[in-house]
Amino acid sequence: MPEPTKSQKKRSHPHKTSRWRENINVIAVSLGIAIAVWLFAKLSESEEAGLTIPVVVTPDDPRIDIRVLPAQMPVVLRYPKELRNYITSENFYFSVDISDLRDQLGLDWLSKTEPMNEKNFVAKVRGARRVSLVKVGGPSNTVRVEARWKAYPAVVAPDIVGVDQLPPGYQLVPPVRVEPAEVWVTAKPEILISVQRDTETSKMKILTTRIDVAGRTQGGLVTVPLRIPPGVEVVHPKTTTAEVSLEIQEIQTVREIRGIKINLTAVAPESLSVEYEEKEATVTIFGPQSLLPKVTPEMIELAFVRPAEEVPGTTREVGLEAHFAATAPEDLRSKVTIRSVNPKSIKVRYVPKQQASTR
Repeated sequence: MPEPTKSQKKRSHPHKTSRWRENINVIAVSLGIAIAVWLFAKLSESEEAGLTIPVVVTPDDPRIDIRVLPAQMPVVLRYPKELRNYITSENFYFSVDISDLRDQLGLDWLSKTEPMNEKNFVAKVRGARRVSLVKVGGPSNTVRVEARWKAYPAVVAPDIVGVDQLPPGYQLVPPVRVEPAEVWVTAKPEILISVQRDTETSKMKILTTRIDVAGRTQGGLVTVPLRIPPGVEVVHPKTTTAEVSLEIQEIQTVREIRGIKINLTAVAPESLSVEYEEKEATVTIFGPQSLLPKVTPEMIELAFVRPAEEVPGTTREVGLEAHFAATAPEDLRSKVTIRSVNPKSIKVRYVPKQQASTR
């Protein structure tokens, strides 16, 4: 076979160089693919582990009492091997949001149930997206959360001013009734400590806004706002007002009416008469100062508290009672009270009519 000429040798050298470069490229690509496959294989290596992780309620509010059943939930997690040291119960939890219950809370427990899944699952590790839930719960994956306000009772007291400026002879009748008389409040502990206290009960005290009674001669029912301290919330009953019942009346006092005639007869006056030494009595009445002077002796009648029988020739201690006569004005009879009569009783002798007439 003839040897290649010099020109042929020169043409074959560039061809060999091009093939060598192609081989190097192929080797580089193959090596890159191998490295990528190795990395993918390493990254895809995973483990599984079973843990028990807590159930946490949000938002965290120290004013709310919380009960969680169950308080922990068993799970099975799948994770890359390099995260093995971070797979502990302290780094994972389930979150239950109770924002929807907060506006409805009172003193009674309210509850909600919710299944635990990826939506509630929280991981506190780097690469948390690479940790997945394989299984949640045992017999059930449902959690029940119960909540209510951590509240304390507070007395509601009216803030009344102007009592010393009532018209002469009038008074504000104690005690002043308030509705509600007590509310339940909540606040952070450092705020509750500063709330005013009621001296009688040692409970917290919430005042109403000021009620001015100066110059009033009549009471009534008034609705006023509560003066709720900053940071304090009334949770039961849910109210920001109170109804205050004011009773304003004339000062009540007593008066003695003397010289009321004792004019008594027997049950059967045609055959029996009564004899007694006392001829007048004194009656004590109670009522508004402006009305008492209007009561006269003629407006009051005296009567026997009669015994079971009236026997001629006997003497009995008979009680006296007093009442307003029918002729007394209705205004007096409704507002003035007869408290007592003196003497309370008198000795009465029952005398046959014929014997009495011969005396």
